[in-house]
Parts: sequence; structure tokens; C-alpha cells
Amino acid sequence: RSVSVAEMEYNPDGTIKELPYFLDCKVAQIEPFNPYRKVEAETMAWSEGLQTIQKNPWGKEKWNQLVTGIDDGDYLLVKGLDFGKGAKDFSIWASSHLYGGIIEIHIDSMDNAPIGTVKIGHTKDELREFTTPVKKTTGIHDLYFVFRGTKKQTGNLFNLDCWSFNPL
Repeated sequence: RSVSVAEMEYNPDGTIKELPYFLDCKVAQIEPFNPYRKVEAETMAWSEGLQTIQKNPWGKEKWNQLVTGIDDGDYLLVKGLDFGKGAKDFSIWASSHLYGGIIEIHIDSMDNAPIGTVKIGHTKDELREFTTPVKKTTGIHDLYFVFRGTKKQTGNLFNLDCWSFNPL
């Protein structure tokens, strides 16, 4: 007997079937990801410890989400970025109520040396652009942002809005 798509994706009561992350299930990426456009920070394949909130539920940008709940050691993973001939620098838009922290930019593994680091400073509620040069990286790679605190602050480091690389 053949099984319809509807039978594969839905339970008999109409709810969506869960796909446990721990199974050897593979979902193929449709195409390489373009890192040279503004990417919303909540765009990710996987993360540890992160949450999202509305930028301002009462303002004109209430639709805009921010990544928050960022603590020392948390990370964010984006899969399959096509750096082409390489990037010269990296920009991220963030805000920090207190002391901020550091974002390490890693390629393919959190254990690899960072290709760049960004210090996010105190901005109150204002989103600001922070930019750093990066080591030349070409081709298709996974991207990890690893978040680091400071001696003064290890939790709730900053909020992230969006990011982009700039090509050579």
C-alpha cells in the first residue's frame, strides 16, 4: 500500500508528527546560505540556551524579534553558508543593558579557532552596529557564534537583532 504525504506528516487527530532531533534523520539544505545580506539573528539550525522576544510589543516594530537569554557559553549555529571568495568583516546589531560580552565567530566547529571576535558594549536599549575584521574564509561552511561573558557579567549578556558579513 502506498502512503500519502498527509499520512506521513500528520497524526490521525490532525496534529503534526514530531521529528525527534536525536534520530538519524537528515533534512537536506535546499541551497547554500548567503551570509552577505542582513540575516535575522533568530535564523539558526541549532542553539543552546537562547530565547526570542519581540523588540517592542507596543511600538511600530513589534513584529521584529530579538535573540535574548544569552549567557556565557551559549551558542548559535547556522548551517551551509557560502562565503564565495571571502569576507573582509562581520557586523552585528545588538543591545546590552549592562556590561555586554563577546561573540566568537567560528567556522565548522566551536573547537576551531575563531575567525573573528566582536565585543558588544553597553548600549542601554539602543540597537547598535558592532563590526570586526575576520580571517579570510572561502567556500561553504557552518557558522557558530559562541557567546562569552565578562568578569562583571556572565548572564543575560545582550540582545541580538541581525548580522551580515561583507565580501572582499
